[in-house]
Amino acid sequence: MKAVQLVRPTELVLADLPIPEIRSHEVLLRVTAAGVCHTDVSIRHEQSDAYPSGLVLGHEIAGRIDRVGTGVNGWQVGEDVIVSAATIVG
Repeated sequence: MKAVQLVRPTELVLADLPIPEIRSHEVLLRVTAAGVCHTDVSIRHEQSDAYPSGLVLGHEIAGRIDRVGTGVNGWQVGEDVIVSAATIVG
């Protein structure tokens, strides 16, 4: 799979990564669109080692379910989905 990775502060690369294996309670998405948000831009321009090498950017995504774990109910292969990766604080 293709992914944009942070390799060191301020340096990004388009990488070929293995497709992850899923656990029984997970689904695997084929990402069809990924947004670049303020968080991604901030991480890209951060001049520190606060983020690990290999970090994959782009947490605002849409895609299609490619695989469904054996313990997952209510989702099926082929369904279109969006991911809301927001954390509410306060």
